[in-house]
Amino acid sequence: MFRKIIRFGFVFIITALLGILALWVPLNAITQIPNIRIQNRVESKSGLTVKEIADFLDEKVLSEVAFSADGEETEVKGRSVVPTAVNEDYFALQKFNLNGKNFTESDITDKSTKAIISETLARKLFFNKNAVGKTFEMNSKVYTVCAVFKEYEDIISRCSADGKDRVFIPYTGMDYAKLTVDTVMYSNTNDNIKITLLCSEDYSGTNLIQKNKVLQNFINILKAEAFILLATVVIKIIILITRQVIQLFKKEIKNRYFAEIIGNHKLYIFSRVLAVIAAAALLAVVFIVSDFEIYVLPYYMAEDNIFDIPHYISKIIEASQNGNSILIAGDTYYNNLYTLSFVISLFSAILFAFMIIVMYKQILCALKKLRKTGQK
Repeated sequence: MFRKIIRFGFVFIITALLGILALWVPLNAITQIPNIRIQNRVESKSGLTVKEIADFLDEKVLSEVAFSADGEETEVKGRSVVPTAVNEDYFALQKFNLNGKNFTESDITDKSTKAIISETLARKLFFNKNAVGKTFEMNSKVYTVCAVFKEYEDIISRCSADGKDRVFIPYTGMDYAKLTVDTVMYSNTNDNIKITLLCSEDYSGTNLIQKNKVLQNFINILKAEAFILLATVVIKIIILITRQVIQLFKKEIKNRYFAEIIGNHKLYIFSRVLAVIAAAALLAVVFIVSDFEIYVLPYYMAEDNIFDIPHYISKIIEASQNGNSILIAGDTYYNNLYTLSFVISLFSAILFAFMIIVMYKQILCALKKLRKTGQK
């Protein structure tokens, strides 16, 4: 008996850890990935210059569009950094928590020499993360730090980063005319579809809104798996309790009236009825509160049979091969974060489902023994 309790405890802990992992990984990615569209320049393509896209945005009067262009790697105080030209919407469209002030439109107009850096780079340059107001020299120009942002330090986020220390500056604060745009970000509005058309030839597009929905799937699948286990166990308990009450009446109905049996076993019957109602109510509340909606990207949808598993597997493999065959320039953090989170979430959800089955079988064995004990 003691060994079985230890075994069940071990299975429960493993299942709980897998459940926490399957829940945390997509949540961690969703908190970082913004609900925007993104275009990354294909490395083999020439792309747009900063001047071309800046002029395009001014001409079309488009809002909520950001772009970035990595300059040539240089040194600041003996540290290797990458100067990155951005416009005023770059940080506004993303989920960065800035300690300080973001770039403004006037910074672009005035060719400001302000800079935004990460806490990691701030520690390297100034030995302190509170670097707002401090100055440094880069490419013969003096820049003033106007804001510092904190990177995510979990292992998945670290593995997703490219390891480069970027110094973000207003694009007019450097020689930008011939600088190539690596990344374009924009909100999901009708006007900004023009950006998609502009970037169609030299850029690889990613809809981060859809990516977040896919990651949310793993959270919903986790809820569904847990609910199925709970529902099955609750139903089994209800059946067990109902059988116990029926057996009681079967034994005593020959010698006593129905009302007399209830009178003699008030507490026993009341406790069982209350347990059944409480179990059913718990199940109903969990079902109402939980969201089991699953979102599938149109690319993966099967036309004839939604249960066509080989179709989904082939599509996942095909998408993986296509994604890996395209080398993109600039900061690929969001692409890497999504891919890594997707893989870990997928495997942890599968393992969690397997452990749920193992735990269910153990609970089922325990309930059977409990029923036999009740019969004796």
